[in-house]
Amino acid sequence: MAAFTALDSYASTQVTSGTQVQDVEVVTSATIPTGIQFTYAIPSSVWVNNDADSTLTLMAEYLESLVTDHHVTGGSPSQDFDTNNLLADYVDLIVTYDRSAVGLGNLNGMAHVPIASVVVFASGAAAQGFGGGFADPAGLVDDEYARLAALAQG
Repeated sequence: MAAFTALDSYASTQVTSGTQVQDVEVVTSATIPTGIQFTYAIPSSVWVNNDADSTLTLMAEYLESLVTDHHVTGGSPSQDFDTNNLLADYVDLIVTYDRSAVGLGNLNGMAHVPIASVVVFASGAAAQGFGGGFADPAGLVDDEYARLAALAQG
């Protein structure tokens, strides 16, 4: 069963440092079944060899695991500046604190997650000791849920 559906793609050039660029295919996808949208720049060498599917599948499955285990109810792609002041892709994940048991509406918040973190944690690289410096997306989501829980308590 497919883990994602591709929504859009286009060729572009990604600036990776002050002196380096790479040709990429920018792909926007939505996870199945939740529909969390995310954008990822796939190196053209990977794209032309038709090797992007496995990476996008791992990313989509990882994002869906956050729905199952971490109160994520949706998400959309965004961009922001990284620590080097370069434009980077993010996924803004909607985190929901359910208050229906006490007759109140949900509280919603957002976790702003670098897409590079999703790639590192989805691939298992972080568990193998790679990807230092990338925040754990599950941790970012859990922090937002804790903030909402505290807010709900007054």
